[in-house]
Amino acid sequence: MPIAYTQNGKELVANLAPGVTPEQAAKAMNLTPGAWRVISDEEAADLQKPTPEEADVQRIAEIDARLGELDRKSIRSLRAIAQGVDTGTDHAMLSFIVDESAGLREERYGLAQAQCPETEKHAE
Repeated sequence: MPIAYTQNGKELVANLAPGVTPEQAAKAMNLTPGAWRVISDEEAADLQKPTPEEADVQRIAEIDARLGELDRKSIRSLRAIAQGVDTGTDHAMLSFIVDESAGLREERYGLAQAQCPETEKHAE
């Protein structure tokens, strides 16, 4: 049985450990009576959904992580090409990485533009 409370203008949810009553949890969190309420699991799930802005920030972080992975994956193929021991697989891998990276960068730009409309697109 979760409880909801407001902190810094945002309604938050506390999921209680087994055996802990809402009153015990509120007291442990220094919440005054009336500053919290018991809510249903369904309402808790709704309150815990990220806002569109939070979802955009999370997606940007996921894109950044994937771009880092792609950069690391490209190193072996680039080294092979630089040393003249490359194969068709190296070129295919780099082509795949370049295509995926371009799509991710475009998506990231769109998300960042929504977060901060004055963001300018810079040539890569």
